[in-house]
Amino acid sequence: MSIKQVVRALLAGAVLLLALCALSFMALHGSIKKLIAAQENYTDSLKLAEELRQSSNDLTNFARLYAQTGNEKYKEIYMDIVNIRAGKQARPVGYNADFWSTVPENVKAAVANTAGEPIKLTDLMRKQGFTDDEMDLLQQASDLSTKLAETETIAFNAIAHQLSAEEVRKKQPEESEEAFANRIMNDS
Repeated sequence: MSIKQVVRALLAGAVLLLALCALSFMALHGSIKKLIAAQENYTDSLKLAEELRQSSNDLTNFARLYAQTGNEKYKEIYMDIVNIRAGKQARPVGYNADFWSTVPENVKAAVANTAGEPIKLTDLMRKQGFTDDEMDLLQQASDLSTKLAETETIAFNAIAHQLSAEEVRKKQPEESEEAFANRIMNDS
């Protein structure tokens, strides 16, 4: 074997190794992109789950604030949360789990500054790729939330002095509507 043949063989081997390195790099780059996409999906899924959890807490807090103060602002915020979650109202710009923890002075302006079309929180979760099992668990949580909303509606009726005959029967003797509202909102 001549030196020329050895150099050609070494050069061919080097080109082959370079091609294999390039292919490995491209495969690694594709895997990294998939990993980043999966991590972003996971993060976005967690944000939606946190939004559901926090919005449930916010609903309870604003219902209690309305029951304690009678201030219509809290009832309006409560209804905004319900309508945004239900997809009846577009999501405000910057809407996330912490949106209501820093309620601006002008709530109406903040809520009116929307981004996109109204969409249900559950539809966002489906779009994000939540599994059927996860959606079933969310439905169970939603059913419990609906029961709580029924109690909150009774409290709202009490504050507005608009209790139905059935709701009046749930009051204790000599209990004012305001005291009744606060009691049912804080019962465990």
